[in-house]
Amino acid sequence: ATSSSDIMLRYVILAAASLAVARADVDYTDCRDHFGGYGETAECMSGYLPVGLCSSGRRADCGGHWTILKCCREVNLLTDKPETFACNTMTGTYGQYLECPAGRMVFGICTSGMYADCGNDDFTRMSCCDDHSQTIQTSCNWVHGNYGIKVECGTNQVMTGACTSGYQDNCSMSGGAYTGVKCCVLA
Repeated sequence: ATSSSDIMLRYVILAAASLAVARADVDYTDCRDHFGGYGETAECMSGYLPVGLCSSGRRADCGGHWTILKCCREVNLLTDKPETFACNTMTGTYGQYLECPAGRMVFGICTSGMYADCGNDDFTRMSCCDDHSQTIQTSCNWVHGNYGIKVECGTNQVMTGACTSGYQDNCSMSGGAYTGVKCCVLA
């Protein structure tokens, strides 16, 4: 026979497990790559969060594209969030580490090949936005990789900064890389 305390314990364990599953903020089973051609910005769709980046070296090294931004679906999307996001645009030269202001993540990015392809002598152009759905913690790390390789954040992290290169490995924080992605944990 099962006692009432055993049933209650099972209920508490089940409720805690359900809460843990509902707490995940990024659905990694529903991800999409968004492509940017020469001088074009790759952008996450509404309801998706930025989790990875491929930038080029000399040519369109990301499977024929200059930029690939990987975005995965938000799990805890607020239905009453405002349509207008608070956004700002940042630009930089090759090897420059760009970081979104606190509370914002990368929702669009243009990366270059050998030349400054993103306009106005810019090798990187990045849109940082607060989508009013997620809280970004200050626990962050940089992940680096080669050109033509998708550099991805860890579990329950979003992209909040980037470093891209020209035709050399100009992102030197890690000793020389073509791509750097700043990843911060979601609360």
